[in-house]
Amino acid sequence: MPDGYDVDPQVLTSSATEILECLDPLAELRLDSICGSDAQAYGHDDLFAAFGEFCVTWQLATSVLGSRSMSAAGMLGAAAESYAQSEVDSVQALAGATE
Repeated sequence: MPDGYDVDPQVLTSSATEILECLDPLAELRLDSICGSDAQAYGHDDLFAAFGEFCVTWQLATSVLGSRSMSAAGMLGAAAESYAQSEVDSVQALAGATE
């Protein structure tokens, strides 16, 4: 690698795995159901509506975050595979050049 630039494919793979592990709790998270359906429990219809909208909005946000994080993990995994394959190819090319 050029001047101080080094990539460890294992670190990329590990990072991808850790991202996916962080997403596990999101699979069960249902912010949009926290509000419930009893507006009277909130004492004010506008408060109930605002909290319901808040919960739905943040449920969507966690879904988007989860989706983008899965995509990033996939790209890290693909980059790790690419770097590892480049290393194998380079070693083979150098071995062939010295024969």
